Amino acid sequence: MTPAEDDTARSLAHHAAALDAIEDIARSVLASVDQGIVVVNGHDRIVLVNPAAERILGQPAYELVGSEPAEWMRRADGAPWPADDWPVRVALRERRSVHASMRLVRGDATVRWLSTTTSPLPPAEDGRRGAVVSFSDVTERRREAERRRHIERLLAETQRLARVGSWDWRPGDGETTWTDEMYRLVGLVPRSVPVTAGLYLAFTHPEDRPGLLAAGQAALARGGEARYAHRVLLPTGEVRHLQLSGEVELDADGEPVRAWGSAEDVTERHRAQEELRRMALTDPLTGLGNRLLLVGRLREAMVRLAQGVGCVAVIAVDLDGLKAVNDTYGHATGDELLRETAVRLRAVIREDDTVARLGGDEFVLLGVGLGAAEAAAVAGRLVAELSAPYHLSGGVTAWSGASVGVTVTADPRADVDGLLADADRALYAAKGGGGNRYAVDPAAFDVVA
Repeated sequence: MTPAEDDTARSLAHHAAALDAIEDIARSVLASVDQGIVVVNGHDRIVLVNPAAERILGQPAYELVGSEPAEWMRRADGAPWPADDWPVRVALRERRSVHASMRLVRGDATVRWLSTTTSPLPPAEDGRRGAVVSFSDVTERRREAERRRHIERLLAETQRLARVGSWDWRPGDGETTWTDEMYRLVGLVPRSVPVTAGLYLAFTHPEDRPGLLAAGQAALARGGEARYAHRVLLPTGEVRHLQLSGEVELDADGEPVRAWGSAEDVTERHRAQEELRRMALTDPLTGLGNRLLLVGRLREAMVRLAQGVGCVAVIAVDLDGLKAVNDTYGHATGDELLRETAVRLRAVIREDDTVARLGGDEFVLLGVGLGAAEAAAVAGRLVAELSAPYHLSGGVTAWSGASVGVTVTADPRADVDGLLADADRALYAAKGGGGNRYAVDPAAFDVVA
């Protein structure tokens, strides 16, 4: 081989090695992203899929490669895509990215909704064309939105069907009139007792009476319309929420001559609003608090530190084996393991402590008044609880274990995000030590309550 040929061979080998390295990097990137990715050629056939696509689509790569995605990725209304509107063809024809919502019917007949982006690939040297379709499973988000819309419809229906009683009062002679529904709103049989101006006040919740009296006196002094929300205490002990609305008529001298209006039972609306608030602060899978609740409780804890409460402990928990459970038994089993984990976490913490799921396999516990030693003891119990086997549906016995990180502060000026970061660093120290153990932020032992 001549020197020139030898140089050429070395150059080709180096080039091939570089291409192999680039291909390895590309495959690693594809395997690491949570979004599903499929590459489609100019004939609408899949030529490449990543692991997330296999999981979301519910089929292994060997079944997906060579198939036509248009056969099972339908429009959001479930209808097939018209040939000219199929996002892959639009992307190739118009050389632009196309965003679309799609309805997926998986091989097991389950329906999932996808948010997709289809982008054209640069033409190959031989003129071949293709597109990459990236997508996320938004089924739970869609269901949550539908659930919220359903609650809103229920609220509207509740307003339409709300029980409303009417009342009329003449200050001059004290004559008071109630409709039958007005009696029922305070738990009385219609016309069972004489109505007086003070009867309604007698059924008003004791804590709300001063406010109702003050609002009534102000309305009688100024006249016009008035509204006041309050509670009533029924003879059965039940508490109901009412919205009192009225209008006061004044004479030429500014004295009240008549007051009339209505009372509406808004208890169900009040409860629905509380439920919406609870949903906004709750992880739907486990029933634990979510990040929004945790951050709020952390800020409240900082206020309590300023009042001299002592210490606040933040304990981060990461399940070591959830991915293996998901990969081996499927995500339904993984979800069951997460729910059981929530039960175990609640069993370890005190009643006033907070536990939240931040997403995936990450949890955080907040303990007000816990010093470093006490928090470390809690962390040890957490590791013991979470390393015990999980006995799940279908006769599955799974193990997870957990890495736990602890930090403690007594500084009311501490940054909430900084505390979470400190707990995370301790957690990763535990994970770096082999997992299924806990680690405490070294600075935590310097904290004096």
